[in-house]
Amino acid sequence: MKFLKSWKTRDILVLVVISLALVVFTAVFGWLREIVVGVIGVYGHRLMSPLIILIVYMAQYLVRRPGASIVSGIIMGLVSAPFAPAGLAVFFGYMIGAVLAEASYAIGRYQNYSLPFMMTIGLIYNLIGVALIWAPSNLGAFAFGPLVAVLAISAVAGLVGGWLIVLVGDGLRKSGALQSYLTQEEDLEIA
Repeated sequence: MKFLKSWKTRDILVLVVISLALVVFTAVFGWLREIVVGVIGVYGHRLMSPLIILIVYMAQYLVRRPGASIVSGIIMGLVSAPFAPAGLAVFFGYMIGAVLAEASYAIGRYQNYSLPFMMTIGLIYNLIGVALIWAPSNLGAFAFGPLVAVLAISAVAGLVGGWLIVLVGDGLRKSGALQSYLTQEEDLEIA
């Protein structure tokens, strides 16, 4: 992990705290998600995806260092795996999300955190998500109308997920919760 050499201890500590907070959020959100998915199936899975997007992309959005998504994914996966019914599979799920998030931010050269960019990567993340659940959810057997509904829900939910990242991330940054962490330039940028 060569990229960590440029990080300060403060960066790592903030990332660990954010990752642990996201694990707690995931635990609470997981129960709600399972209830919704149990009631309305794959539609519920796609409706709840903005919160998944928020979990996957938030650490990098706040820390803004190359590699933050990967490190956060490792932390969240290692902390969650012992407590999750799926065990180690949870770790791999976090890593898939982390790699997708890191790739998204790398495409923006770790410089683009604008609302349109975040909404676009939320949309792309969700459409990749549809591809990943295609076989397990048997989406190929869906009639045209329900399949279009899954794709439409996924697209809108992806856009909402990108919007949520900016809303929650900027809210945290403006609230002062990260005040001692932000640089002066970042303070001016979000004011």
